[in-house]
Amino acid sequence: MSIDKKKVKKLIGIAIAAMGATFTGMSVLAKKKRASSVYENDSGEKNPFEGKKVVLVEDENNEEVKSVGWDAITDACEKIYPDQKEP
Repeated sequence: MSIDKKKVKKLIGIAIAAMGATFTGMSVLAKKKRASSVYENDSGEKNPFEGKKVVLVEDENNEEVKSVGWDAITDACEKIYPDQKEP
């Protein structure tokens, strides 16, 4: 029941061709489906800032923001890890 090397090579070639055809077909199908999955026509579902330039403005009360932010992080950590003490 030995299979010839030619038959093995032919089976491997057929398997590779089938995988390539499947990959190509799935790629084409994915490109067609992508257009319908993106909300092109429904403006309520679109991101209003997509494609626009965002400019960050530095705040005058920067120190206050940093201190409030650090306190919030510290409080959150204390709630998550109540058993741990500061080193």
